[in-house]
Amino acid sequence: MSNKLPTSFALRFLRSFCPPQLLEEIEGDLLQKYERDLRPSRATTLSGGTTERRAKRRLLWNATQLSPEGVTSTTQGEALCL
Repeated sequence: MSNKLPTSFALRFLRSFCPPQLLEEIEGDLLQKYERDLRPSRATTLSGGTTERRAKRRLLWNATQLSPEGVTSTTQGEALCL
């Protein structure tokens, strides 16, 4: 992981509703996407865009897409984050 840390708001939001048994995996997936988004692409280089700001924005968007409505309980009492 790079030295650039993602916005803590997105991760705190995710932690507020995601079950602990699924949090580590989902958070890891989101951080991998964030790392991938930090790599400059040819399109952002040509347009002069900042990749860090874009990566943070996409991380927040991805975290908000996992809304509390997406967390459901199964019959065994385990939560499933959709």
